[in-house]
Amino acid sequence: QKNNVIMQINLSYIVLSLQIALLGAVNSSLRAITINLDAAEREFNISFFYDEKVNDHLFDLASTIIAEITIPWGYIVQDKIIMLKYPEKIPEEEILIFYRKEGKILANIKKANEYLSCPYSEKKYFSAKLRFVMQKILLGTITSNMRGIGLNWSENVIYAHFYYQDEVSEKDKINMHEIMQKLFMYFPNFYIHLRHYRMDEPIVLPQHQEMVFFRYEEEYGQKPLFSPKKR
Repeated sequence: QKNNVIMQINLSYIVLSLQIALLGAVNSSLRAITINLDAAEREFNISFFYDEKVNDHLFDLASTIIAEITIPWGYIVQDKIIMLKYPEKIPEEEILIFYRKEGKILANIKKANEYLSCPYSEKKYFSAKLRFVMQKILLGTITSNMRGIGLNWSENVIYAHFYYQDEVSEKDKINMHEIMQKLFMYFPNFYIHLRHYRMDEPIVLPQHQEMVFFRYEEEYGQKPLFSPKKR
């Protein structure tokens, strides 16, 4: 049981650092990222699955993400950065940590959510819990026209800001509402206020919000111009 607790703590640090590392590094061809923590071998495995041939640019994006992850002390990093074109199936042996919206939702989203049970107290570590939850519920929801998602909150309200390239379609609105319904399941005592905007690239997204998703954009380089930790 002690080992399971340690594993959960290690996974939680990895997940939170991965979410921040992904800001500004999610290329439209990135289908999924899976991870696995092998305590016996003291290995951290991470796999990137792209929809196109892995060129230097994609390799650099993946390498930047890996470099910013908080890895447990003493663990060796084993990585795979490969092409796996849609609709080839994403392997389900490891924990799904990022997954774009595709035609068929993977079964291992459920497996990922079982592994990633939130270890954070809402009262003491609200920001960490909110990030952890968003990492889970965004699996299978990220579309190519979604530029970013930012959050603010007050005592009993969570404000979710969705930023899109081009017009926001009815499918986009349905997708957003489904995300918010899942968020409410984790925070039933909060009013969830959804806002969506059309902000075409290269318009700079508003500051003073905590970003939980931001796609790669040439104008910004590999990171957004504002801190992901600001509210």
